[in-house]
Amino acid sequence: MRMRKKKWARPELEACPWAVLDSDANRGRWRSLFPKDQPLHVELGCGKGVSTAAMAHAEKDVNFVAIDISTDVLGVARRNVAARYGDEPVDNLRLAVKECSFISQAFSGEDRVERIYISFCNPWSQRERQKKRRLTHPRQLMQYRDFLVDGGQIWFKTDDDGLFDDTVGYLAQCGFTIQYLTRDLHASGFAPNYVSEHEAMFTAQGVKTKFLIAAKGPLAEKPDVLGRKKRPAPEITTICYLEKDGKCLLIHRNKRESDGNYGKWLGIGGHFERGESPEDCVLREVREETGLTLTEYAFRGVVTFVSGDWVEYMHVFSATDFTGSLAADCDEGEVCWVEKEKVPGLPMWAGDRIFLRLLDEGSPFFSLKLIYDDTGLAAAVLNGKALAL
Repeated sequence: MRMRKKKWARPELEACPWAVLDSDANRGRWRSLFPKDQPLHVELGCGKGVSTAAMAHAEKDVNFVAIDISTDVLGVARRNVAARYGDEPVDNLRLAVKECSFISQAFSGEDRVERIYISFCNPWSQRERQKKRRLTHPRQLMQYRDFLVDGGQIWFKTDDDGLFDDTVGYLAQCGFTIQYLTRDLHASGFAPNYVSEHEAMFTAQGVKTKFLIAAKGPLAEKPDVLGRKKRPAPEITTICYLEKDGKCLLIHRNKRESDGNYGKWLGIGGHFERGESPEDCVLREVREETGLTLTEYAFRGVVTFVSGDWVEYMHVFSATDFTGSLAADCDEGEVCWVEKEKVPGLPMWAGDRIFLRLLDEGSPFFSLKLIYDDTGLAAAVLNGKALAL
């Protein structure tokens, strides 16, 4: 629930000696804001500061920075802290304005934070894509690693089971080791536990508080903090259709049943090697698979194949002259000359028939996109315009 605007909040914070309105300006120098150099703990999303005030007042041998994005909320927190401390000076607590998603703008390794508190943050559970906004998501945890000392801890509390379970996984991904975990904090006997307004409300409703302590350890592998699905790199290939005396040189892929093209008839070609141009690749592939050396050839178009996450960019060539003798054997299949009028009747991919027709018609340089699904060819787009299948 959004707090109503409080006109008095910002003026009170501006007049408060232990409030920090420009957190970024103190990056790397937070320890210098306190009279005593002692352990530094940071609370992310302190809210109204009920538990913050109790914790800071009880632990005077620790310096605390309590952060929230809203000056209206921090204005209430300031009043709660002032009430708790009374006439005592507030020497070990600073209230700071900052959006926690960008916490690395305000803290650096020089700040040497020993502990981070995250309590009852928004679970962001309505949609999968929202989860990256969680304060315990890997992209946040990796920010915390930058300013949390080795062995430094994260103390995390929540009422949300899904968030808690996911956070356990997030911590493991980011090199944190669970040191303590309970799914019912109030029944566990763990102390000290400073109860916030949210915690008191959920407890009254019978909702158990989940709690854990995790320590920063070595990181074996940096996680994908954006949560993007890793996709295979696109394949880059060439293919060439050689013609002579009314015949076309094709390869019947019949050597390996595990071959994705098994049983199909295709032109001659293969994958690029590092540093090759399309011409380099097609010359090498034709020579390796057939024993022939192209002397007259033309780059005719590019075909983009798409099937789920798989993408291939195939550079299409035709050739009308060459030297050498056809090799007796090919590792990929049987290479043979086929009369052109018989080619359409051979088993081949549906999309191949489209670009073979373009080659036969002498079409100018083309860009053809072929989209396949589980049922076969689902769509074809020629030079940006959809084709009827």
